[in-house]
Amino acid sequence: MYVYFLRVRARSEEAAHAICRDADHLLPLFQEPGWLGGACLHNTTDPRDLIIYGRWANEASARAWLDSAAGRLSQQRLSSNATAAPEIGIFQGEAV
Repeated sequence: MYVYFLRVRARSEEAAHAICRDADHLLPLFQEPGWLGGACLHNTTDPRDLIIYGRWANEASARAWLDSAAGRLSQQRLSSNATAAPEIGIFQGEAV
């Protein structure tokens, strides 16, 4: 399993809620081959600190989504509510 994530700092708590609403609405639309699911998470001590993640069956699918029009659109949409460009990463792990 591979996890693609965006870590972003929202401009405000309201902006954080807007980012997660967008993510919750958009994530189900990204059901590309290899997509296993995803979510938007708030840091419990700082609600402006967010992680948006997607689980993928393989790295190629995760990277293809990152480079796709949908992946670029999702990053553009959150940039208006973020203080800076998101930190992006792809991690590999075993499903538990």
